Amino acid sequence: MSYGSHLIMIDTCRALDAWAAFDVFAVAVTVAWLEFGLFSTFLMHYNNLQQGCSLVGEYLHTECFHMECYLAPGFAVLVLAAVLSYVSPRFILAQCHAALEERLKETNNTDTLASSSDEDSEENMNSPVTGSDARTCVVVAQGPSDWLPGLLQHPLSRVVAKPSQ
Repeated sequence: MSYGSHLIMIDTCRALDAWAAFDVFAVAVTVAWLEFGLFSTFLMHYNNLQQGCSLVGEYLHTECFHMECYLAPGFAVLVLAAVLSYVSPRFILAQCHAALEERLKETNNTDTLASSSDEDSEENMNSPVTGSDARTCVVVAQGPSDWLPGLLQHPLSRVVAKPSQ
C-alpha cells in the first residue's frame, strides 16, 4: 500500500476516533448520578415548577417529583472500557504514524543510496511524470494539506516532488 494511502487511512481513523463518544457517555452517566437529585430539587423549589409543586405539596401532601440516577454494578466495567476507548486509539495511531515516518525515512535513504550508485543507466532516469532526473526526486508527504487537494486532480498530477539537496 502506498504511503499516501496509509496517511489517508490514519487520518480517517483519527476522524472516526474523534466522533466516538463512548467516553463522553461514561462521563454523562457519572454527572447524572451526581447531579440529577440536586437538579430536580432546584426545579421543584426555585424554578418554573415551583407554583405547581407547591400546590401538589399543599393539597396532596406529597412531593411533586424527584429524579435520581443510581449506578448499576457494571458501571466499573463501563468506566474501564471508556478509558480504554479513549487511550488505545491515541496510542495505536501514534505508533502507526511513527511507523509511517520510519518507512518514509527508509524510502528516502534507499532513494539516496540508489542515486549514488554507478550501476544506474542514464536513459532510465528521466521521469515522464516530473520531467526531471528521478535520482534527484524525493516524494514528500507532510499531511492532509499536501495530499488532500490532490485527490480532486488527475492521478498523474498528484505526485509531489521535491529536489533532494
